[in-house]
Amino acid sequence: MKSIKDFLWELSHSLWILWSFFLMPCVGFFIIGRRTSYKPWIYAGVVYLVALGFIFALDDKYNENSIFQGFLVIYYFGGIIHSCLARGTYINKLREMNGMSAGSWQAQQYDYSQQTRQFSQQYQARQRQEQPRQEQPRQEQPRQEQPRQEQTRTTTIVDINTCSLAQLAALPGVTVAMAKKAEQHRQLHGGFANIDEFFDTIALKPHFRVQLLDQLTCGSFQTHRTQKQAGTSPQSGEATPPPKEENVHKGRQLDL
Repeated sequence: MKSIKDFLWELSHSLWILWSFFLMPCVGFFIIGRRTSYKPWIYAGVVYLVALGFIFALDDKYNENSIFQGFLVIYYFGGIIHSCLARGTYINKLREMNGMSAGSWQAQQYDYSQQTRQFSQQYQARQRQEQPRQEQPRQEQPRQEQPRQEQTRTTTIVDINTCSLAQLAALPGVTVAMAKKAEQHRQLHGGFANIDEFFDTIALKPHFRVQLLDQLTCGSFQTHRTQKQAGTSPQSGEATPPPKEENVHKGRQLDL
């Protein structure tokens, strides 16, 4: 069943038929022939125009003639019937020119809605296929992070009194200059009494101090300090003899 919009559209493009009721079907055929570029309708308009000219030319002389009256009746009703038959073809040609289907506006809107439903279904199907692909790497990530966490847990503990200069410089927040400063302190004082003394000596920042508390240890300070005060070497434990004083002759030596 046709919708109201479709009916009004066809009615607005069928008003040219009214020219046939005023003995001028030639005008209506010229209009539809020009809009659709269909030459047979233009030729029909020319024929109706010539016939109309004969009617006006012979109207004064043969107005009461039965033959002339019969020709006038055929021209009048023939133009109306011909216009009504051409109307359906004209409407279909207009729809083809405007890219419309042969059906009604309602059928066309139904086709559009059906196409949108198909597109939405295809889009949802693609999303369902892509979801498993996106979830796979998320499940694999914790498995890859587990060995990294184990590596961070197994950290080596560094003794600040016995470690090398390279080990000090490798600590977080400790630069090479700070490691050399700690090495000089160990050489002068025999080592560090505790970890806080090490932090204060190199002027380490507070957040690095918290990070290094579990990685450092302080040992063998007393042995270094006592050995230095006793004059013994830290490796052998033997007392180092005092330096020998050379015999220096004080004063003036007299020749005997």
